[in-house]
Amino acid sequence: MRPREASDEDFFQFRLDADTNDHGARLLLAEWLAECGADNAAGFFWMAWHCKAPDHDSTRSGDDRTWDWWSSRGALRGQSDERMEFSDRIAPVLMDALDGYLKKSRWDGDRAYCEYRTRIQAEEALIRALMRHGSIDATDGSSPTAR
Repeated sequence: MRPREASDEDFFQFRLDADTNDHGARLLLAEWLAECGADNAAGFFWMAWHCKAPDHDSTRSGDDRTWDWWSSRGALRGQSDERMEFSDRIAPVLMDALDGYLKKSRWDGDRAYCEYRTRIQAEEALIRALMRHGSIDATDGSSPTAR
């Protein structure tokens, strides 16, 4: 049996696996996906422009490690929350719209998290949430506008 040949997407995914916060690689992936006409290109553009990437949970080891999105409601009440600037922090409305997770916490005070088995699953879930929320338009992967 012949091994599967690596694709251009494999190259970009390898780069993101090596450094989740390589937003240049995420932007190049978005451009490549847009050229291919992929519906998820707009989501990868959004993540690159907003410097967002799921966090690989370092409190666990081995196969128990998850890829997580976090959110905080403090900013909704005008409270300063510098943690919202972290790459794994997303708006509460997007946190509420995430799907396909392994575990989704309840809002514990002002914070909540959502766990995924892989980085790609976490990113695809965010893209679906962005589309449902109307933050991106899958038909226009070239537009950096976040609604």
